[in-house]
Amino acid sequence: MVFINVGTYSVSQEKREEFLALMKRISDHMRDNPERFEPIKSHRLFTRCFSGQYGEFVDLWEFDDWTRYSEYEKTYATDRTWGDLWADVMRLVEPSSHSWANIVEIV
Repeated sequence: MVFINVGTYSVSQEKREEFLALMKRISDHMRDNPERFEPIKSHRLFTRCFSGQYGEFVDLWEFDDWTRYSEYEKTYATDRTWGDLWADVMRLVEPSSHSWANIVEIV
């Protein structure tokens, strides 16, 4: 089984560079602390070019199953840097554009 958490959101053009710099800091933090992010199978950030709202970000987080996702969710409570980085990201996101969906694929 695969569990995928999909986030979509838009960032104003003025805040886009700050947003991308924060996403780089998030990637660096994940790379520098692999034990904290071990439940994550993969993470990718895309920008829409052909469908949906042009320039919207699509954030994919892949986990082996719901249990691994639940383990990852505890990171917010145990890693202050992680929580602070995501809070900063969410301050840049246009509130009405933000959504998350969970997709479960049973293989």
